[in-house]
Amino acid sequence: MDNRKFSSERLKGWAVDLKAVYAGRWREDRAPCLDLFESPDGNTACLLYDIAEIGVGKEIGRLAVFRNKADPELLYNFAKLKCWYLYNSAAQFGVDGYIFVHRYKTALKFDRAQLFREKLTVTVCVLDLAAGRYALLDHLPENLLTLTSAVLTGIP
Repeated sequence: MDNRKFSSERLKGWAVDLKAVYAGRWREDRAPCLDLFESPDGNTACLLYDIAEIGVGKEIGRLAVFRNKADPELLYNFAKLKCWYLYNSAAQFGVDGYIFVHRYKTALKFDRAQLFREKLTVTVCVLDLAAGRYALLDHLPENLLTLTSAVLTGIP
């Protein structure tokens, strides 16, 4: 986890207001743990922040999306959308403003011994920035380019 400790290099030149992103979770006494992923055109960035280890080799974080590197504008702050931190592939940029992340979710499962067990799931989540919507994909379509905004739901 130490490789993600805060330094200005982690933001890759984006002048992001971290206190605004973290909101009530900001702590002056603790360095933020984050990673920024920049789109190929350099005009959009996904900030995976508040990254924490939840188990051996399992790390998750919250997602914020910015536009305009010169004067960053916070488009969305998905404070409740927990994403797997998959290092270089945590956020992937598609064509036409689509971003793909891996959603972290737990579910309680009742087993034969009558005990609740926690089950981890990984679901691909696609964000459509232009339309302001997102969708969870149970499986990937054969051709991701056939994905249309008709299958997307509104961002809360």
